[in-house]
Amino acid sequence: MIAALGIVTLVAQAALASQGTPSAPPAAPPAAPAPPAGGGALPNLGAFLLRSSAFAHTERIPDRHTVEGEDLSPPLEWSPAPPGTESYAIICEDLDTQRPFVHWVIYGIPASVTKLPEGLPRERTLTEPVVAKQGTSSFVKDNLGYRGPATPRGNKPHRYQFTIYALKAGPDIQPGLVASALRSRIKDQIVAEATLIGTYSRARKPGQTPPGVQEKETLPPPKPPAAPPTAPSAPPAPSAP
Repeated sequence: MIAALGIVTLVAQAALASQGTPSAPPAAPPAAPAPPAGGGALPNLGAFLLRSSAFAHTERIPDRHTVEGEDLSPPLEWSPAPPGTESYAIICEDLDTQRPFVHWVIYGIPASVTKLPEGLPRERTLTEPVVAKQGTSSFVKDNLGYRGPATPRGNKPHRYQFTIYALKAGPDIQPGLVASALRSRIKDQIVAEATLIGTYSRARKPGQTPPGVQEKETLPPPKPPAAPPTAPSAPPAPSAP
């Protein structure tokens, strides 16, 4: 009996060996590491990335970069230029107004530049600390260069999106453009783009906004469409003889 059981066991083992060991399911590919929230160089992930050492993606923008504080442009840093890049352009706008409210338009940044320091001067043409040209924001006055968030009081936090465009040309564009005009000029030259979103809501009480600062983001009403030209009236028919 024991010998018979041994023969059965050997036969079963041979059958399993002929079938082969079932293979394990393939392991999921490792997720790409997220860009660091602040400090240190951006990793080379083969992707075009934008970040700020002042705030992480979807986190609150510090007061010093808003109209409630010193209203300084935030430091920005991006990964090395994609192949074919000749220049960069950056637009910052509030996504939660009736129409996007533009806070910054800067362009003509050379491809060799991979960061902007905090507090760029509000000048049409920059030569220091970087070479660049700046456009106008949606603010009614003092609208050249960066102007920080001015979320209306009582509103929930708004999203402020910084978009960087890597361009395949260094367009010969004059300074002072609004965002829509810049986008129209560069739409066929975009190699890659990346975004960074910060949020902001009012932290101070009414009456504490620094003097001379626009109190809130207010867009002018859209212009009504022009009336079509009136067709000339037909001449009167001649009277019968």
